[in-house]
Amino acid sequence: YPEVMEKDFRLQADVAVARNRVVARAYEEGQLPKMLRLDHDMADGRGTLVDIRMLDTLWFPHFARSIQPYLDAGVRLVWHCDGNLMEMVPRLLESGISGFQGFQYEYGMDYPQICRMRTREGEPLIIEAGVSVTTTLPFGTVEQVREEVRWLVEEGPDVGLFLAMSSSACPGIPWENLDAALEGMAYYREHGRD
Repeated sequence: YPEVMEKDFRLQADVAVARNRVVARAYEEGQLPKMLRLDHDMADGRGTLVDIRMLDTLWFPHFARSIQPYLDAGVRLVWHCDGNLMEMVPRLLESGISGFQGFQYEYGMDYPQICRMRTREGEPLIIEAGVSVTTTLPFGTVEQVREEVRWLVEEGPDVGLFLAMSSSACPGIPWENLDAALEGMAYYREHGRD
């Protein structure tokens, strides 16, 4: 029932526009940092959970409308990436997203390609990246963790890179791997790219 789905997305966007106007005003009046992370898991390792053509028709137009109050207020929006969102990345940028966070490289997220992309205004993306919390950090060696931190920096954008743990560092990660990731982040914070 695509017509029912479209109506649902339209009505949800109506509510989101009103809510987001209030939040955008709070950013202004509270003099808050103008950056917000949007957390919507819309993919798994195979790709989007819904056919991208359906999202193009039924969801993206309403999504773009719903985030416009943030964009009007100059709030930069960073999209949380779980799974393989490569098909969505250009569409999210066209909608006004300013960057991405929490990549799952092992599922096909092309980190170097994304880091070379730009916002729809032509600005560099905000990239918040870290060592894979589902593969390298829990199961890799200390050297693999160090190498992944180096790779993130070398392949990352010239400006706008934040090194961090994805959304979380899960229980069971070997301490030495966690230490290696934190040491790498501290090194690049102090020394930059070299």
